[in-house]
Amino acid sequence: MVPTILLSALPNNPAIVYSWTGGAAAGLANGNSTGLNPNIPSFQASANEGTTTVTLTATLGACTDVVMFDIIIDDADGLHWVNCPANIMVGNDVDECGAYVNWTPPTAIDDCVEPNDVIVTQTMGLPLTAGSFFPISGSPYTIEYTAEDGNGNEITCEFTVTIVDSQNPNAVCQDFSVYLDENGVATITAAQVDGGSYDNCDDDLEISIDLSAFDCDNVGENFVTLTVTDDDDNFDICVATVTVVDDIAPTIECPEDIVEVNDPGVCGAEVEFDLPVIDDNCDLPTGAGSATYNYSGMIETWVVPAGVTSITVQANGAQGGNGGGLGASMTGDFAVTPARSLKFWLAVRAVRYLEQATPAAAAADHISFPLEPLC
Repeated sequence: MVPTILLSALPNNPAIVYSWTGGAAAGLANGNSTGLNPNIPSFQASANEGTTTVTLTATLGACTDVVMFDIIIDDADGLHWVNCPANIMVGNDVDECGAYVNWTPPTAIDDCVEPNDVIVTQTMGLPLTAGSFFPISGSPYTIEYTAEDGNGNEITCEFTVTIVDSQNPNAVCQDFSVYLDENGVATITAAQVDGGSYDNCDDDLEISIDLSAFDCDNVGENFVTLTVTDDDDNFDICVATVTVVDDIAPTIECPEDIVEVNDPGVCGAEVEFDLPVIDDNCDLPTGAGSATYNYSGMIETWVVPAGVTSITVQANGAQGGNGGGLGASMTGDFAVTPARSLKFWLAVRAVRYLEQATPAAAAADHISFPLEPLC
């Protein structure tokens, strides 16, 4: 709307008649005005951009004066957005590597053009439009709309759509068995306890474990935590059971057989021999080996070494005097507890022999009591 245009002339006289012509193109109809406050009434400007020249004539009696002025219609600032979306950031849809994103398409109006004559089109981001599925791989996306009013004026509305992977991967564990080598050590990799971990986006997850090296102290079940991490630092964990196995049997090197005659005047002999040489990839329990005890007539105490859970007790009668035969033999297996004190009582003269072996070697621990009769 063009406001009222006031008119005046010198000398000022209310009898002056003002008339104007030529403004139809700009929306100003021909007309006239007179009196104390002559004016061109306000009018609705046309939608025709450009310059229109209006002729204004002042008449008083036989005197006239003519002036011209221009009406310029410029639609440069008339086109504007009613709404333009702000930048959009959303997380991925569940189990999808992307998200469906909606927004209200922008609209624009122009002061000089009918609303339906303003054309709004998407000019950037195609073929993705409001309601499309936006993959994370292309994020962020730039979306642009352009509005045109038909008079050569354009404006743009631009915003970004960012899709964030906010979903943790799924860690899947599998149990695993590992065998100690000849040095008593073993190692595993994260891949060996990974049972098929997966992610909604990342096909190459980073996997790691909190325990990868094992030795003889780890024989049996061990709990290992697997951590899987995707490209966006989302992670998940699971726990696998890693069973450490020592399947290498120990080796034992025994002394040669010994034949001795009795000591002079004694129904028996003191015999010295080297202990068996035992070797294993894992340390043998403390006290492993053998020991010989001579008759004392007292109660003897023996402490079960660490790692020993069963023993075999064997009592053998010695060869009788004057060419007699071998004595009786008795054997018994017993379950024991490490660090427990066992008491053995010999009521006759005897020599006792104690020998034990590591359970890890799957060999029997035993205590033997070679008994000999009184001479």
